[in-house]
Amino acid sequence: MLDCLRSSVSPLPPMVLATLLLAVPAIGQGSWTLVPTAPGDPQGYGTDCLQFIAGTGEVLLYGGYAVPTNPAALWSWDGIAWTLLETAAPPGERWAMALSYDDQRDQLVVFGGGRGFYLGDTWERDCVTGAWAERSPANSPPPRFRSELVYDSARHVHVLFGGEGPGGLLDDTWEWDGTNWTEVLTAVRPAPRRAHALVYDARRGKTVLFGGVDLNGVSFGDTWEFDGTAWVQLMPAQAPPARSHAGLVWDSDREVVVLLGGQAGAWSSAGYWLLDGWEWNGTSWTQTPLTLTPPHGGENLTYDALRHECVLYLGTPETWRYVAFGSTTCAGVPNSTGRPGRLVASGTSSVANNDLELHALDLPQGSFGFFLTSLHEGYTVNAGGSQGTLCLNGAIGRYLGPGQVQPTGAAGTLALLLDLSQTPTPWGFTAVMAGETRHFQAWYRDVVAGGVTSNFTGSLSVSFH
Repeated sequence: MLDCLRSSVSPLPPMVLATLLLAVPAIGQGSWTLVPTAPGDPQGYGTDCLQFIAGTGEVLLYGGYAVPTNPAALWSWDGIAWTLLETAAPPGERWAMALSYDDQRDQLVVFGGGRGFYLGDTWERDCVTGAWAERSPANSPPPRFRSELVYDSARHVHVLFGGEGPGGLLDDTWEWDGTNWTEVLTAVRPAPRRAHALVYDARRGKTVLFGGVDLNGVSFGDTWEFDGTAWVQLMPAQAPPARSHAGLVWDSDREVVVLLGGQAGAWSSAGYWLLDGWEWNGTSWTQTPLTLTPPHGGENLTYDALRHECVLYLGTPETWRYVAFGSTTCAGVPNSTGRPGRLVASGTSSVANNDLELHALDLPQGSFGFFLTSLHEGYTVNAGGSQGTLCLNGAIGRYLGPGQVQPTGAAGTLALLLDLSQTPTPWGFTAVMAGETRHFQAWYRDVVAGGVTSNFTGSLSVSFH
């Protein structure tokens, strides 16, 4: 087991203290990371077709138009790589469809889209068996594309709003219960629009709508909420700039709505991509400082609740990860799984909340490991004889208390809810202070080519407030 600097248990060997590179401190909240592309990654797929599937722990990408460039297909993202699951998927070629996931019935729901004409069909995919079925409800919304569909888990219905149909823009609201569509008539509702952002706020039981664009290319910057009966326009003191094609997701770990990117203006030379981030808590919008941003995009965004991060797919093909706080300045070295171990966090970076939880991902199954922390970054290759890189320096503390040295299990993960008032150091424990930036990493046992060794995840730097 790795010996880290003198802690409450034992010191690190002197060789581990060597620092080959000092990295700059983390830049606070909101960090994007570009995932390296691989041959065979999906390319050129349409919009509004990315969804996290809680039942299987994967992100599904569905769509395709313009054979043979990108025929209708279903892809799966496991946090590291894309896998082609189906070609010629039964719903057929389409783009800009409405799509959502029912986590209680484990069904992926697809409605409408475009295929040279407007579609108005309803499909469901059983995420356990993989079987597709076209539904034939007694009632159905008119055909459309660039509408939005979200699942209201409290009322067990999918909520559809707006889009563009043969007669122009729409401002209608429909609900799908797994058997039939029902139109919900409201006295007040958002103006007709397409390419708006829609998400379900599970904490407050409200569907949240932001933005969109009209047929003249004028973007909206309004915020609305729907409770199943009525639409209410909200007037926060500040709000994101008007936009369409934005990504809007529910961060189930921190229980906030996250808005990322979008386009100001129409699909023309006059339009331009926005690269900002915002969060909605039900009362106010707060802008999130970002480190590194994708070149464009937003709407192909979903929240991966298993890996505690947003996933953005661009048809270029680029896949990006977004975490709400913390940044990685030192990557892991591939382990026996062929992947580098990663470190992410859930909760918040608030000292007062004291709810930060670390998650080590993509580790070998059936192994064990623990977390490390320091106020200083470093870069020591093969530290302590390991296969990995120690990204910490200075006074390194180890989380070795009861229950803190953990098995990785069948999932190949570690998780630890930190007590910020009991942060280990070589001399005992200290409390994290607001304004402090701490760096974290995980050590874990591995077996490579029959030999027992160890490795490290990448590092995570968190600025506390």
